[in-house]
Amino acid sequence: MSTTDTNEPCWQLTLTAGDDCLLRPLRIDDADALHAAAMDTVAELRQWFDWCHVDWTTAEALAVVEHNLREQQSGRSYNFVAVDAHGRIVGSTWLNRVDGQHRFCNLGYWVRTPCAGRGIATRAAQQLARWGFDHLGLTRIEIVVDVDNAASHRVATKIGARREGLLRWRLVHHGQPHDAVMYSLLPRDFDGTLR
Repeated sequence: MSTTDTNEPCWQLTLTAGDDCLLRPLRIDDADALHAAAMDTVAELRQWFDWCHVDWTTAEALAVVEHNLREQQSGRSYNFVAVDAHGRIVGSTWLNRVDGQHRFCNLGYWVRTPCAGRGIATRAAQQLARWGFDHLGLTRIEIVVDVDNAASHRVATKIGARREGLLRWRLVHHGQPHDAVMYSLLPRDFDGTLR
């Protein structure tokens, strides 16, 4: 992890996610690039995220970015984009639903389809989880994954998250309830080693 100014807000940190990409905070001027990345991945993302659909517009992308930035300013969410060496958005990862009293949150991630299979989501999720423990003082990070989202299950397992059990009808996609699996990371069992 690195930053040029240790006095800047914690969400302004830039995290290294491997030789081929890094994580940086989501910015207001990312709306068009985020839209392009999502549209490149719409077939996969629309299964898991209601906001992403085949007719998703750049105006809707801007609204998502603005919402995420408001959540970030309030400390309820920290949203990063993974960018490649050319500055192109290749995915996103975030800590959201931050509970300051009980010091836990949710970890989410997705990767642009043409960039899948390169370990980007795994490295990004690993880096952001470590950042959450080290800089936010979290004691628990949860990953809630639809039972049918095999790629997200693999990422959770690779970063060392422990499967805790099945949550019946925990997620709703397109108005329909879906079962999910709860994974968790604790500082004591998160050693940063990819599995």
